[in-house]
Amino acid sequence: MTKPFACDNVVKFSLTPHGGGTDVTWFDERTATLHVQAHGHGHGLLIRCCGSMFEKGLSTLKTVAESWPLQRGCVSASSKPQSRGASTESELVIMRVFDAPRDLVWKAWTNPKQAVQWWGPKDYPATNIEMDVRAGGIWSGRLRSTEDGRILTHRGVFREVTKPERLVFTFAWDEEGERGLETLVTITFTAQGNKTLMTFRQAPFQSAEERDGHKGGWTSAFDRFDEQLPSLQGVER
Repeated sequence: MTKPFACDNVVKFSLTPHGGGTDVTWFDERTATLHVQAHGHGHGLLIRCCGSMFEKGLSTLKTVAESWPLQRGCVSASSKPQSRGASTESELVIMRVFDAPRDLVWKAWTNPKQAVQWWGPKDYPATNIEMDVRAGGIWSGRLRSTEDGRILTHRGVFREVTKPERLVFTFAWDEEGERGLETLVTITFTAQGNKTLMTFRQAPFQSAEERDGHKGGWTSAFDRFDEQLPSLQGVER
């Protein structure tokens, strides 16, 4: 960069290869996250592009990105709240900032005694979670409806465990049809001082309806996660 602009906040961004393109996560600690999904651009091209745009500030980046056509080979961008993420029809993306250190958030995901306290939406909380947290290890969960007692079960296999940064595991419901098809969940945890940015991805979905159903379920579960953090830290709300 040859013309950095003056500011009193910290800006972080990461470039992550994703399929045939690159995902850019831009975080401004003073304002909000600007999440950019790029499809069809080379990694080096985006690095140069982002560097040039950074000199002009976040507002210019948002304006330029939103002016590009939303088609393969171009970029779509939004400055939506982090809890919403930016999803495609086949992929679910949820971003949340939790008011807890990364190590604690990691343990809440990987310790079954802690995970069972928040796993599952509010109307289908988990009654049992089992985890063998290692590459090749199996996990399983049992959810129970608060309305009629119906039981749902799901399971998968851990593909990648990089403490405390990244979790990758398969996910499938014990059901027939589309819900029984396996998807892949990828979660990254980024430390932001005493807080943690969690980026959650799940794909591929066969329909927007199924993707949105999972979005509602995970969003509710993450709300419960947020509510449970004080007790996980030994602090009463």
